[in-house]
Amino acid sequence: MHRIDDKGSKKRSSAKVAPPPPVPSHGGRSVAVEHPVVALLSTLEPQGNNSALEQGLSVHPKLFLHGLNFVADSLQSLSELNRLLKVKAALKHSTSSR
Repeated sequence: MHRIDDKGSKKRSSAKVAPPPPVPSHGGRSVAVEHPVVALLSTLEPQGNNSALEQGLSVHPKLFLHGLNFVADSLQSLSELNRLLKVKAALKHSTSSR
């Protein structure tokens, strides 16, 4: 029988990263999906003094999206690594408490 030791230890809830929304299928045709951040930025009213972000987005939108995808992939990878480390720690704890 396993004995659970809960002397003042609190479990932390792990933050979940929501997966990207599914891309609708349209008979095998490729469908362009606008990134939510790009959609949000496109709704902003243009001002006389464009920020560096706005200037970069207007000049290199594909590069900007590539950067966002890289950040999203990195965050997802870190989230998965964190999850695996928690599993490893739980397994180590369960084998050492036997």
